Amino acid sequence: MNYYLDLKDERIIIIKDLLDKKGYTTYDFWRSGDNISSDDIVILSPALRLNTTQASLLPPSCSIFASKQSSDVMEILSRCTFYDYALDEDYAMHGAMLTAENFLPYLIENTSQSIYDEKILIIGGGRVARSLWSILSKLSVPFIATMRNDKQLAESRLFANDSIPLDQLNNILSDYSVVINTVPALLFDHTSVFSPSCILFELSSIPCTSDANVKVVACRALPSRFAPITAGQLLFNSIENRLKSQK
Repeated sequence: MNYYLDLKDERIIIIKDLLDKKGYTTYDFWRSGDNISSDDIVILSPALRLNTTQASLLPPSCSIFASKQSSDVMEILSRCTFYDYALDEDYAMHGAMLTAENFLPYLIENTSQSIYDEKILIIGGGRVARSLWSILSKLSVPFIATMRNDKQLAESRLFANDSIPLDQLNNILSDYSVVINTVPALLFDHTSVFSPSCILFELSSIPCTSDANVKVVACRALPSRFAPITAGQLLFNSIENRLKSQK
């Protein structure tokens, strides 16, 4: 059994180092991928999306660690043992906490006044949003939370200064100087009214608005940029635990 790793991602380089220290044989997925056999393990970046040609080159029965792929690619990979990073709840929760922590420098760097003076809105109630609630509330930074889910709305009131149902947001969106989106969906069309001075921080892979007049700061792959060692260790722990559970 050999490991083939996507070494274009710094987190995966950390995993390679950890595997090497344990005595496993590791190869660069991009340089030696043609040699993968059915009993080998492929570890890809959480950000990588394979195309159908790349997926077709992977042999049946090999094990693949990756994020969920397109439906066409997933159909091809159904002949393999596929481990979706997001389905490991412990990894996903710790990853969300790390994302929220690493977001703070973006928030401070891109605002022109103290974050305590900004009017901050957080959109969403998933893992990343809940981690942001926790961190900002511990720092006593005031913010408003908004989402569709009633249960999440109730939970957010333990942390936020106020909580607003998402369907009521359009009328008051212009009140906020900082908007942090964690929802991977188009929520506001080009007619949405943001404050002229608003900064929209996109923590989601899909922008929440098509409004070209709002300043957008894309916050992608924060853990791999600001804490690659910790992020790599989290991935390694997830992979190791899931492989052990299959024995």
